Amino acid sequence: MNPTLPTVGGWLCLWKDNALYQEVTDLLREAYSSTKTCSITWTTYRDGLAAIDYVNCYN
Repeated sequence: MNPTLPTVGGWLCLWKDNALYQEVTDLLREAYSSTKTCSITWTTYRDGLAAIDYVNCYN
C-alpha cells in the first residue's frame, strides 16, 4: 500500500466472519489489478494490529 500503513508490519486484516468479506476482497483485488486508488479506514487493536472497517475505491 502507498503510503505504508502505520500498523505492525504495514498489514490490515479482513476477518472471514465479516458479512462483506467476499465483496471487500473482490473490490480490493479488482482495484489493485486496475491500478485504482482506494481509501481504507480501520480500527487498530492491541499490539498495533488493525482490522478493515470501510473501503472506497475510485479512478
